[in-house]
Amino acid sequence: MEIYQLKVFLAVARCLNFTEAAKSLNLTQPAVSAKIKSLESELKISLFVRLGRQIQLTDIGQYLVKEAEKLVELETEISRKVENFRQYNLNQITIGSSQGLAQSWLPKIIYQYRQKYPEIQTKLEVFNNGKLLEKAIIQNNIDVGFSEAKLSDCPEIAQRGIASIQYSLIVASDRLLAKKNWQTLIDIQHKPLVLLSDRFASRQVFVSRIAKLGLKPTDFPRIETVDTINLMRAYLTQGDYIGFASDLEFQAELNAKLLTAITLQEFALPASIYLSLRRKTAKAIDNRKTSTPVKKFLTLFPTASAPKSPTFANKNRNAEKTITINLGVQNGTIPTITAGLIVQRLRLLEQFLPRTGRYAQIKYDIQWHNFLSGMPIAEGLHSQKLDIGILGDYPLLQSAIPHSDRASSSNTQLVSFVSINPDGDGNAVIVPQTSKLETIEDLKGETVALPFGSSAHGMLLRTLSHLDLLSEVQLFPLKNSQLKTPSDPKIAAGYAYFSPFHQLACDRGNFKYLFNGNLSPLPGFYGVVVSQSFANRYPEIIVSYLKALIAAQYWLTNTPSAFYLVSKWTKIKPQILANTLSSCFSEATSSLFVTDWQIRPDWAEEHINKLQAIPHLQSLKDILLARWIQSEFLQIASQN
Repeated sequence: MEIYQLKVFLAVARCLNFTEAAKSLNLTQPAVSAKIKSLESELKISLFVRLGRQIQLTDIGQYLVKEAEKLVELETEISRKVENFRQYNLNQITIGSSQGLAQSWLPKIIYQYRQKYPEIQTKLEVFNNGKLLEKAIIQNNIDVGFSEAKLSDCPEIAQRGIASIQYSLIVASDRLLAKKNWQTLIDIQHKPLVLLSDRFASRQVFVSRIAKLGLKPTDFPRIETVDTINLMRAYLTQGDYIGFASDLEFQAELNAKLLTAITLQEFALPASIYLSLRRKTAKAIDNRKTSTPVKKFLTLFPTASAPKSPTFANKNRNAEKTITINLGVQNGTIPTITAGLIVQRLRLLEQFLPRTGRYAQIKYDIQWHNFLSGMPIAEGLHSQKLDIGILGDYPLLQSAIPHSDRASSSNTQLVSFVSINPDGDGNAVIVPQTSKLETIEDLKGETVALPFGSSAHGMLLRTLSHLDLLSEVQLFPLKNSQLKTPSDPKIAAGYAYFSPFHQLACDRGNFKYLFNGNLSPLPGFYGVVVSQSFANRYPEIIVSYLKALIAAQYWLTNTPSAFYLVSKWTKIKPQILANTLSSCFSEATSSLFVTDWQIRPDWAEEHINKLQAIPHLQSLKDILLARWIQSEFLQIASQN
């Protein structure tokens, strides 16, 4: 009879259900059944009476519950005392590590530790896979473990990310490819590729990540697998191979510029190095005032705060159900790029989507729908053709208006902001260079063309209302083909546009600004609006999307070549991009918008108060902001 058998027995006795007990123990139901069957066979007596799907304890089973609880408590107390003895009386620490970290990152850490605490002896044990490392931690054979991937969610192990690791393409610096800043999986699919064996995390990361993108190693027909870092180095320096590895495995060669790391678009976010130890050990360290070898070792690792790519674990190989996610984005509208374009291009949403629990057998079908303005997105949310939409302030509020003729399933929720302009000057009215109009008041009796339902539309309505010109100016809706930049000056005397389209028109020299101020001082903003019915069904997916948004904003802030890439994707000059959006307010930048996901209910209320006084917009007063704004999704996303 083993203590662990008794722990499984007690879990089943508490739940009186094998499935529920399995969940509480993080085991499969067959594994729990096998443990109970083995215990009953060993004791030669039945512990449970099976009544269909229900089970009950036998008399001897009820007796064993009381005695087993005593034994488990005794085992816990013995383990605690042994742990205390080890920590107090042994000036030694045993460290476990994966192959890759043991050969690259960890030796420097151990050296620093020994220099700081020369009286403490260190022992390093290397493990070929995470399962063996996990077992060694649970059995208390090692004090602390390090790995590039999170171990399974075992309740007996405490884990946390303590450092960043970046996976990239690695090439010899004298190769032509080394001049590239970025590559995609498609770019390298048919090129000679060398990977380390599955004993190394980089191989597992590559295989798991491409699986999430619907690819297999066999889709890369020229893969060569090697067993050591030295052999991989030979392939890279002597052959024409491209490698996939972390920045740790070839740190010396990268620093010496013998090898060059190239960012792979689908692996843009850094991953984590994980520190793991027994949960009992972690609690003992927290409760102990005196310092121990393990406690001293843990002081070397401050908690990191940067967003990391989640653990690469492919858990949906046998997906039984497909969830389609329809996203309405505006990839040409630069203030929204962290919510759409960057998330889409870097495939960030795929990295954060839930793949455990009720999503363990789910396959995702992500559909990106790009629009030139916001009103079609609002309509798509109402018709349930879209699940998530990115909108500027005016169409965003239009999406919140309740309609009695629509089903409640068409309701929306505001879950995040994307970018903000506190001065509210992101929209403008432009006129042809040859126009004789000089002020906004000169539009009296003229026609202004604009994207109907856009933030520029909202700005123009407020401005004309402020000047008492609403009935004096005719508004003309632009067609999709005319939305990006005006091409026919004969359509209207002026054009109302949102950023960056008015900048693009003026930059080409055919148009000039008539008005780019804000007579009614309202801040501008873009936000994420979701279908309420979709959010109710799949709240975890909404949280995952917001995590991807936060990661995209982090990437934009911390990637020097970010605007170069966005310029390449959008065909917009980097200078216009920088003048339109930045990641923070500073005197050195003059961007119209800054990335910011925190919702500001007072800004939305200010817009409603101004707009509801305009004819045909009185229905805005029916918006219940307290019910419509759902900030808890963002709170969860930003905490993890």
